[in-house]
Amino acid sequence: SPDDTRIVYTPICREFRTWKRYTGGRAQDVWIYDLVKDTAEQITHFLGTDQHPFWYKEKIYFVSDREDTPADPAKPIKLNIWAYDLGNKSFTRVTDHREFDVLWPSGHGGFLAYENGGYIYKLDLERGVSEKLTVNINFDNPNTLPYFKNVGEFMSEFGNSISPTGKRVAFDARGDLFTVPAKEGITYNLTRTQDIREMYPTWSPDGQWIAYISDKTGDYEFYLIDSQGKGAPIQLTTDKKGWKFPALWSPDSQKLLIYDKNRQLQALNIKTKGLTMIDKAQYNDVDDVEWSADSNWVVYTKAGSNFLNGIWVYSLTEGKSRLLLDNTYNNYSPSFSKDGQYLYFISDRDFNMSFESGFSNQEFDFVYNKTARIYALALTKDAPKLFDEKNDQEEAKAAAAEKPQKEKAAAGKKADDKKPAPPKPLKIDFDGINERIMVFPLPIDQYGTVIDLDDKVLYTKAGNIYLYDLKEKKSSPMLEGVHGWDLSADKKKILYGQGNKYGIV
Repeated sequence: SPDDTRIVYTPICREFRTWKRYTGGRAQDVWIYDLVKDTAEQITHFLGTDQHPFWYKEKIYFVSDREDTPADPAKPIKLNIWAYDLGNKSFTRVTDHREFDVLWPSGHGGFLAYENGGYIYKLDLERGVSEKLTVNINFDNPNTLPYFKNVGEFMSEFGNSISPTGKRVAFDARGDLFTVPAKEGITYNLTRTQDIREMYPTWSPDGQWIAYISDKTGDYEFYLIDSQGKGAPIQLTTDKKGWKFPALWSPDSQKLLIYDKNRQLQALNIKTKGLTMIDKAQYNDVDDVEWSADSNWVVYTKAGSNFLNGIWVYSLTEGKSRLLLDNTYNNYSPSFSKDGQYLYFISDRDFNMSFESGFSNQEFDFVYNKTARIYALALTKDAPKLFDEKNDQEEAKAAAAEKPQKEKAAAGKKADDKKPAPPKPLKIDFDGINERIMVFPLPIDQYGTVIDLDDKVLYTKAGNIYLYDLKEKKSSPMLEGVHGWDLSADKKKILYGQGNKYGIV
């Protein structure tokens, strides 16, 4: 108050809420507290909002979404400034904004400043007139001048790709594409564009191209750019079908698997730019997409009506998809072995109740937090078993037979160095395929990914990367605390992220 003996306040703080026309238990009212008499008086009893009181002379100004009596139904209800007369205890509307609410008033002397619709107004309390202010901000515009910026902290977690042999890495940062040397050399900006966002670079296995997504046309489309930065980018798609996800190169560097938010998985021929529809999901996104080594098969997961994933394969030669493993159990992370004999995958098939964590990865009513194992599926009937069946038997010892001299000599010879043979065409015997599932001798846990590395298998668990040796039949840790990784095309190097840093091993 002007004589400093009373204060006006609201017991409830709710001004920062965005609730409109609120009449619940946290609706505010205005009170006066007498510092001399130690008494409080409630002066508003409106069901809605009364807030931001300001005392000037014999009136208290506040913001309210109350209306005149009778209210005009043609006028939208908004927060406005009202005045309470301490003498006759009457309420008077001061402002009449009908498009936006009056927000954050601040008073000084005989004036109130407030915001409405993004503009600042000044209310003269003596005259009861509001004036919209024109705000001019004069400054040197330093951010419009050219400057150097280290974009390392702006690299996208999902926009990185290791080169085929791990010598360089492609990143996207601040809308441009960069390639960075693994050890020594120059960092190249491949795109150098303004007002265009390039993202999700993926390096072709032959090292020639980098596929990426750009909004150059106003819609996200797929493009190719030479990995050395030579020549102009090549636009691959023109479908304008919304958000797209990173592409996946075929091992022969001739095709890309592309996926969009319409849940369509397609194969894109980079020479003809032709698109082949592989599948369209109904219940959830198509996920866990991988190529076979011969570039003729695609494996992926797709949810059924129970929202558990089945594993599907698509033959580019036959032009059709087939269900490989149904969704009785939740299956994920399938990948072909390089020799084409096996499909590795993870599946939730062990239901061991646990109370170590509050939620299950199956559903909320039952706590089954460790349900997954890593499996191998023999794609053909003649594929050898990876693991010996455990069955304790007492066997009679037999005398070791002497190897023929010719066999000894052959075993002692070293194989001549040869160029890698082209991958054999993949063959799948669908008949009786469920009977050829083998489980890895690893504990039940929460696994993330499994990928073939010839005589080893890479798998992830709780942010850590492990290697399982198929010959030694044992697992060993490789990297810990990893939040993202990418395997080189030759499967000899891996790009990984730890914290805000990246490394290659």
